[in-house]
Order: sequence, then C-alpha cells, then structure tokens
Amino acid sequence: MAEPFMEHPSGADYESVVEAMADAITRLRALPKWAQWIAFQAQGMGPRDDSYHFADILMLHERIKLGKSVPVDLGLVARRARVPRAYLSEVGRNTYSLGKANPRQAARILDVIFRHYLGIRPHPDEDGDVDLEEDDYAVGAEW
Repeated sequence: MAEPFMEHPSGADYESVVEAMADAITRLRALPKWAQWIAFQAQGMGPRDDSYHFADILMLHERIKLGKSVPVDLGLVARRARVPRAYLSEVGRNTYSLGKANPRQAARILDVIFRHYLGIRPHPDEDGDVDLEEDDYAVGAEW
C-alpha cells in the first residue's frame, strides 16, 4: 500500500496544520511532473466530541476543487488567510485559482476553507477545552 504524500499530526513533525500543508504544496510544486489532482483530506470533530467529520479539497497546481458544493466568499477567505484578494478567483463550479499564492499562503487558504466552509473543527483536549493557540486538526494528502 502506498504511503500518503503528507500526514499531520503523524509522520514528519510539523508545528501546525498550515505548516504541514505548506510543506506538501512546496514539494508538489517541485515535482518534475504534477499531472493529477491530489486530495487534501481533513479530519476534525463531528457533531459530538466523540465523533468525526471529514472534508476534502482537491489540488492541481494553482487550482483547488471543493469536495462538496458550498458557496465561498473569496473576499472573506482572502482576509482570513491574509492573502491579496487578487490571488483568488473562481474558475468553475466549486473550482478556484490560488493565482500567485506562495505555498504558505495557499496552505492558509486551504485552512480557512476547511474551517469556515467545510466544517472542520479541532477535537477538545482531555479537559474538554479547545486550545486556541493549538487548535489543530488532522490532515493528509494522497493521490
């Protein structure tokens, strides 16, 4: 069975989900040939503390495609991801261009979409609290 392209929190030690996705995007862009969509798959808390919610964003070069149809306010995404609004555009149904976004900016865009549009929420710690400094969720990237 093939290894995932990237996993967080297991695998390499990343400080955050954004750092893990930025590293994956950097490595993807460095490939001599990137001809197929890769799925960034996030896993967070479901409707109950002991349940899970999953969401996918497909990526191919500067384009992303959402796994489900949801209206996305690109201005809000740009502000929350701290990227120029000009870097984001709609290029088709549920498909967006990240334009000139560098890997870290692209990772922040994916994070905002996962959290604010696809419902990914971190699980609380053993005490039932969500640490806002470390409110991470699981993410992986697979072909």
